[in-house]
Amino acid sequence: MNGRPWTETEMLLLKRWYQQGVSCQHIGELLGHNASSVKQKADKLKLRRAVARFDWTPAAEQIVRDRYASTPSAELAAEIGCPVSSVHKKAMKLGIAKDRECVVAMARARMTPDHPGRKHGFKKGIVPWNTGKKITLPEKCKATQFKPGQRPHTTLPIGTTRVSPDGYLEVKFSDVPGSHYKRWVPVHRRVWTDEHGPVPAGHVVAFKPGRRTTDPALITLDAVELITLKENMARNTIHARLPPELRKVAQLRGVLQRVINRKSKESDHEHHA
Repeated sequence: MNGRPWTETEMLLLKRWYQQGVSCQHIGELLGHNASSVKQKADKLKLRRAVARFDWTPAAEQIVRDRYASTPSAELAAEIGCPVSSVHKKAMKLGIAKDRECVVAMARARMTPDHPGRKHGFKKGIVPWNTGKKITLPEKCKATQFKPGQRPHTTLPIGTTRVSPDGYLEVKFSDVPGSHYKRWVPVHRRVWTDEHGPVPAGHVVAFKPGRRTTDPALITLDAVELITLKENMARNTIHARLPPELRKVAQLRGVLQRVINRKSKESDHEHHA
């Protein structure tokens, strides 16, 4: 149970049992691997289970409707006589989800000392099979590895301009790794800071009304100004951006959306009750 490599014999047994529908947990117990290792190896070998299609009866479907939200899926699968995956797929098709109390209870059960998953975990003092072993990569991997200091081929040179998702022209000023804020700055802000220095706290650099553009030739010092955060918020409210006849429409739309959201939550609560 210590993550050791797979033998040829174990892989042959895995192929046979996995395709016959034996659970990953049971295969792991038989071969001395944990369930996650079994699943990973099966995925790597592209194994598929030969599980017969389950034919749902009205009675079985009603069990899922009535109890899926509050009952562990394994219990329902055992009662119905179908794979757990079939229960999940049927619930998804019916638009049913586990309620919060059930999710919390299942999570709490996984933390108990007698939970089956506990015996597959690492024990205190266990030594991993690869301890002290140097990882060597195949030559094919080495040929395509990033070398120290190497940059992706998509790296853009300093001075490159682009239009941000918010519609502002930005210019690249650095190759420092990390957040894009460390490499890109809005051109209109750069124009202002080049003349006046850093932007004071509680302020932003904005275009003057009617002067916003992505044409670098038109982004000049007289087209921008320093304003407070309060002024910036006032400029971007619906009262400032929309004509009077559309302001009321926007407000009513917000009210309608809130009513729809509330009704949807109430409906979900009644469905799971």
